[in-house]
Amino acid sequence: GGGTCQESSTLYNVLIQLPKIDITQRRPHGGGGASYLPIHCDAAVGNPALNLKFVNRYDFPIRIEGRSNDDGALLMLIYRAH
Repeated sequence: GGGTCQESSTLYNVLIQLPKIDITQRRPHGGGGASYLPIHCDAAVGNPALNLKFVNRYDFPIRIEGRSNDDGALLMLIYRAH
């Protein structure tokens, strides 16, 4: 596993913790899901019908930053944009 679905799944798991972010489109991988996450905690992407979409309902814009290093770890940060 990995690639764009790892990024979207990591972002999804951050977004569901924010009360004013609404997930409007998300589909898990079929079968047992992504091997690197608990079942149904992933967000598969790949085409317009298989995508992660969300709406920011905060009264301020947000900034999303992704970081990775050579060991394969992925960090997603969400900030209040200024």
